Amino acid sequence: MSGNWLSVLLSWVPFILLVGAWIVITRFFRRRTADGPYHVLYHIGETVGLRTKALEGHAELTEDVLKISGPTPIDLPIRALRSAELFRLHGLGRCIRISHGNGTVYLSVIRLLLFGYFAIINFFQTGELARRLRDAIVSGART
Repeated sequence: MSGNWLSVLLSWVPFILLVGAWIVITRFFRRRTADGPYHVLYHIGETVGLRTKALEGHAELTEDVLKISGPTPIDLPIRALRSAELFRLHGLGRCIRISHGNGTVYLSVIRLLLFGYFAIINFFQTGELARRLRDAIVSGART
């Protein structure tokens, strides 16, 4: 009986090594500046849930604009942003709710997306992007 479990566990080793190597290689060859681009999942709309189909794209934050490129590109001027609220979506991962003059955008920085359905959220980079957005909104409100 224990021999069967051992063979099952050993059959997963090549897959785990392949996924680990892919993550390490993409991590080292992807260079990011302080402004981005961040690999993100985003949703344009008022609410978001577990069944919401999000779009994959890249986000860049500059002094004047938050630019999200993807299937539905968005350019949000910093002066039009009202708030950037960080929250936990169903306890699974961090998400940023960005409210602006025309509606709401939900955004999460991701490490990897598999088959368009399974994403691993980058917890720390999502928090960093939310902090940078809040700082930009506050400094944009002063000017």
